[in-house]
Amino acid sequence: MNKPIEFPNNFNGFLNIGKHAFEQEHYVEALANFEAAYELDSNFELNTYLVRALMEMGQPERALTVAREFVPMYLADGCWTALYVNVLLATKHYLKAEKVVANLAETGSPLNKDIMDLFNAAKRVYQSTESRNIRQKSEQLLALGGLPPFEQLQRIPVIEGLTRDELVPAAQQLLVDQRVTLMIRTSLLENLAQLKITEPLHFLTVKDETITVVPADCGTIYGSEKVQRVLNDVAEEMEKNQPSMAKMVLKTARLHLGCLYPQADRWLTWPDLWVYSYSGLFQPETVPLSAEEQQLLKEIQLLQQKIDSQLPQHP
Repeated sequence: MNKPIEFPNNFNGFLNIGKHAFEQEHYVEALANFEAAYELDSNFELNTYLVRALMEMGQPERALTVAREFVPMYLADGCWTALYVNVLLATKHYLKAEKVVANLAETGSPLNKDIMDLFNAAKRVYQSTESRNIRQKSEQLLALGGLPPFEQLQRIPVIEGLTRDELVPAAQQLLVDQRVTLMIRTSLLENLAQLKITEPLHFLTVKDETITVVPADCGTIYGSEKVQRVLNDVAEEMEKNQPSMAKMVLKTARLHLGCLYPQADRWLTWPDLWVYSYSGLFQPETVPLSAEEQQLLKEIQLLQQKIDSQLPQHP
């Protein structure tokens, strides 16, 4: 057997030794060197090798944790997308994998078709061999409305063990169930949007209005330009006037604005007043509001209070 090439005891050295060992299928040695390099620094090349070594060593959960650091880069290249989908499937994150596949379906790349075929084959096997487990998860999801808000938040991760085939029928009921917290309803709708669901569904909004939406047209919770403007302005104002409170206030703003989905633009007609509702108390000098602005601000605050009343509270 050829003697391994000697490399310096640094990031590149560990990486190169690991690559050499990986090519020789000496995965224990490869993993040890990749992990040593990882402790010193990280880049996408190392990440892909470390993920592959972990998969070869039967450690898909660790592989997923590592891969999450570079998800955009995995999704930017079909070869690496295939690896990422494999990791998701190995860890039974079928819903996340299906979201990736849903985006691939919009392109005509032959490689993307191969990834879709891989996923669909794995999905059929999963639904066949894990039917009882899937049914239990579906039942747990459908029972959300009977749980206190905080327990709903704890249970919602069960959707990751489902596919769109199970999620869509359940969501049809949950999206209009007033007992299901607004945060959960908006999260479910965003999941359907990421799955590119084109079937019209009913949705119960923050104003308790039932509307018809096409999830694929809803975008993401924070994708609205007005939402981004409000969040950016709140962050800027808080950092300028009360930096110690900035993180907490911005978190509150994100929770409120997220619950306006998918009609954020409808409620953010006066974005400056929304910014003021969060940062106004911390501004040393403020321009007096007109009577109309005071009334609009009051309406905004009432809406925020309504959202607050539905947010899960830790018991």
